[in-house]
Amino acid sequence: MSEYSALFFGAAVMDLITYTERFPEPGETVSGKEFRKGTGGKASNACVMSAKLGLNAGMLAKIGDDLFGRELLDNYKKYNINIDNVLLTKDVFTATAAISVADSGQNTIIYIPGPTNALMPDEISSIEANLFNDNCKLFVPTFECLPQTLHRVLTIA
Repeated sequence: MSEYSALFFGAAVMDLITYTERFPEPGETVSGKEFRKGTGGKASNACVMSAKLGLNAGMLAKIGDDLFGRELLDNYKKYNINIDNVLLTKDVFTATAAISVADSGQNTIIYIPGPTNALMPDEISSIEANLFNDNCKLFVPTFECLPQTLHRVLTIA
């Protein structure tokens, strides 16, 4: 059984961020100023921040068995986050968010949920025995997945 004092459930996302003076008009290409890549997802970010603050955290999510998925796993390992309940899939790529930020401070985001929306209630049921242990005192679900999957996890909790 997995050991952690807090379990976070939701999306694990790779953010692809471009910075530009202004957004392009439809059909136009503009040169950007900078590119950054970082891990994201509301549940994932909360999990990492709680681990940075000293909480013994675990993550429940589904990610792609791909380069971005491996980077997310490496990030969890860096902060000693329990990944026993991070499910891998070869069927879809890891969730991404293509974020553009203009000098004005406004942004646009195109989010591809990928495995987050492919996580089904029966997959949650198959790992039910691993989800909540005697040490788990906090469960933080986010509404980043399918409603029926969230319902299944909440029922177990």
